[in-house]
Amino acid sequence: MSRLAKKRDESNISRVYFFDPCFPKGGGTAFFFRLAEYLLNYTKIKVGVIDYRDGIMAKTARKFYPHADITCVDYTALDWDLEENSCIFAPVERLGTIKNIPNRNVRILEYHWNMDTGYSLVFERGVQKKLATLLYKSKSTCFMSYGCYHSACQVFNKKFEKTYVPVFYPQEEGKIKERNDQRKNEINLVWLGRLASGSKTNSLINIINNFYQYKTDKRKKFHIIGNGLREDYIKNYIKQYQKNIQFIFTGALTGDDLIKYLTENADVGIAMGTSMLNFAALKIPVIGAHEARKENFHSRNFLWLFNMYEYSLSAPAEVWGKEDKRFEKVEAFDEMLNQVMMGNNRRIYGNKCYEYYKSVHGDIRSIGQKFVEALNRTTLTFGKLKKCFHFIPYGGAIGIAVHTYTFGLPLFKAVHHFNKVRYYFCGIQVARKVVNNGDSRWRVLGIEISQKWWGRYNFPHLVSPEIRKQCKILYSIDKCLPKEGGAHERS
Repeated sequence: MSRLAKKRDESNISRVYFFDPCFPKGGGTAFFFRLAEYLLNYTKIKVGVIDYRDGIMAKTARKFYPHADITCVDYTALDWDLEENSCIFAPVERLGTIKNIPNRNVRILEYHWNMDTGYSLVFERGVQKKLATLLYKSKSTCFMSYGCYHSACQVFNKKFEKTYVPVFYPQEEGKIKERNDQRKNEINLVWLGRLASGSKTNSLINIINNFYQYKTDKRKKFHIIGNGLREDYIKNYIKQYQKNIQFIFTGALTGDDLIKYLTENADVGIAMGTSMLNFAALKIPVIGAHEARKENFHSRNFLWLFNMYEYSLSAPAEVWGKEDKRFEKVEAFDEMLNQVMMGNNRRIYGNKCYEYYKSVHGDIRSIGQKFVEALNRTTLTFGKLKKCFHFIPYGGAIGIAVHTYTFGLPLFKAVHHFNKVRYYFCGIQVARKVVNNGDSRWRVLGIEISQKWWGRYNFPHLVSPEIRKQCKILYSIDKCLPKEGGAHERS
């Protein structure tokens, strides 16, 4: 503790602001609060969150840390008045949504926690190269796993330093037990994760197809734990398989309800990200799902958790070649299910997953120290970021910029990109306009015409009324870390 405190004093980090404004609960938000608890328990660094007033991080802070010195900053405010000598910790896709920060001595550390971030949607083509150089020079990148590192290096065409801050998941004391399985004629496969768009949906469909093709005399049950905007799509897709597989949708489960359900129902778990550790902590064998970027993705090859590499929490997808030595332990889906259902193998494989989880993802002291070291390295500031993006919040109020088109005479051209318009005369940019919630902001020949700051940025699937309603009483954190040293009180 004293050694970490000295490192903090040398870098003058006074407070870390965790930034990921949204309403649904998820493994990422839970991980952010685990890191926050590490800072509160083991260092003198204070904690803050930047979120919507009723966002999941703000609600979690109020409910579980009422007496802790946690500053909640309203994401929708025009300016963020942050503490001097502080640092913002944000997912890479949120960099362009950071609001105006009057304080000069505030640094930024960005986190890559997805392999399918969709950089081409989040950042315009011209911005990606500038951003890559900025992140590389400022040493402001850290990665959840090798997959995230590999993806970022490919997209940004930079070989970043391998600065890992792997996922931590706390062991549930007294909860770890093995299920007394009396259903010898069944095989229960359990998916745990949000039913979201992108790689999760593509991966889940691939799993369903594999399970359908799996030949067994046992009755097949597929439990799907989670909810999201793609739930209806999944339910409609599985209709073709319902004669062969019994599908059970539980909705979102948390805390003791989730532990009880997994313990009583899961023969084998399959997931990606933090959800894999939910199974492993309960000694349930768990297979890594794919980060599948493409629709109609199909693969029959997967990895057990204990065969993962460099903190990965998903199986290799179509983006890497099979010649990579890290994939030598890839196994066919059918073989994996057959192995785990034979004799005493379920217990053996469950123990292997548990031991891997405990040594790699169950030690908050080790992971927390990596986090503090990454905080100390970054030199990225809001001023540097603003020069890179030109427009902050980068994406406007509605969502992500995705389409560009042009029109006009050869001497004069207007380039439209989502809510932005750039005006060119003889190939030279002479003006820019951003429209946001009905307000326009102009810059002509480099001079700001309107000083009014525009509204908030959001990802539609994270702030939709349906999701906000579902998440009204749900929280990301149900249990807290063991209290040490009287760092702060908990409810």
